[in-house]
Amino acid sequence: MSVPHHVSSHPASLRLLAHPVLLAALLIAAVLGPTRSERTNACFWDSDTLRQEASGQLHVIAAITGRFDRFPPSYYQHRLDRIRAIPEHERTLADFDDAAVACDRLGRSDEGIAWMARKLETLEHSDAAGEDTGDHRYRYLANLGTIHAHRWIRRGAPRDDLADLAKARELIAGAIEINPDAHFGRERYQLWAIEWLISPPESESNGHPPLLFHYTDENGRIGDRTSGFTSEEREHAINGLVGLVTLGDAWESLDIFEQLARLLWREWHSSMALAANLRVRELIDNGAVSLHPDYQSSRTLQLANEGPVRSSSLRDTHGIPRWYERARSEADGWRKARNAYIEERVALGRHPDTHPDFWDAWKSPSSAPALPNGWLGFTGFGKAVVAFGVVFGLLVANSIRRRIGRRVRAKTKLA
Repeated sequence: MSVPHHVSSHPASLRLLAHPVLLAALLIAAVLGPTRSERTNACFWDSDTLRQEASGQLHVIAAITGRFDRFPPSYYQHRLDRIRAIPEHERTLADFDDAAVACDRLGRSDEGIAWMARKLETLEHSDAAGEDTGDHRYRYLANLGTIHAHRWIRRGAPRDDLADLAKARELIAGAIEINPDAHFGRERYQLWAIEWLISPPESESNGHPPLLFHYTDENGRIGDRTSGFTSEEREHAINGLVGLVTLGDAWESLDIFEQLARLLWREWHSSMALAANLRVRELIDNGAVSLHPDYQSSRTLQLANEGPVRSSSLRDTHGIPRWYERARSEADGWRKARNAYIEERVALGRHPDTHPDFWDAWKSPSSAPALPNGWLGFTGFGKAVVAFGVVFGLLVANSIRRRIGRRVRAKTKLA
């Protein structure tokens, strides 16, 4: 029994045979969602750090767009007043952390350092009494080191006085020595950033920002420490930088966001890399400058647009700049509403530290816009390769199926 000729040779039938492959390709492209966000930890340790880690609210996109908690001064002042009212002998070690970080958030670094000195006295007394202090010596070093680094920046980042940075390096290194695996080893990135500030490398010859995570070889040549990283190590570095933004003091840091964009691009998170570039451009437009002594942000507009990532390679045809503008506007509105909610309740004597139901009445006025999915390669090279491989495999399978079909029809005709 022969097969009708129109089934095997009609052009329309050939197009129909191709439809499943095309549909599969479109389906794969559609399900390649936005590049994933990761949880992160930061180098500060206080009640807010632990609470946010537990809720899993820290994300790369939130750090880039500003949709994370930056509490109003009244929030920290209320916490500080409460701890001051506690008799000295009744304060916990965590109280000293909360008070010190609150002072730093209020821009009062000297007071924060004084609170850490009082914590050290309590620690030494507890150690002498044989009490279990857990990881509080590590937390003491991490918090105090961070406050010293912040104080140097608040004093105008004086290149002729690096005492605070040197102290910060010593303290953070000590914290890492006690617990090298804290934050999954991410605190080393904070230490590298401090070392970068103390001994900044030369700017790159191509005009791009000087490497934040760099090394100098025996010939004096500067290289990127992250170039030989595994994918997991780069993800840790990304998370470390995000932690400096969301729980540190780096929301306005041009240097941190430029390095974040570079790392995201190295990990093929191209959508997020472009978004980080847009944050870099926003900071430049707002007058931000680098803490590197020889690298200024008065670059050409072309370089400002490009940042550490080659924009031409991203082929932005999927609205990332438009999405970023909407996301930033929504994040600012969200934060304004959230802080108004906080201030209203703090004025009534309520605070998350003392009122477990503090957030019960909070309702977000908006939702963050989703990152556009994009097309093959735009949301991540790795995903694109997988998608292309699947589609190519379907094409090969379809070709083999058609060949087998022709042989079967040929044998049927001979029979």
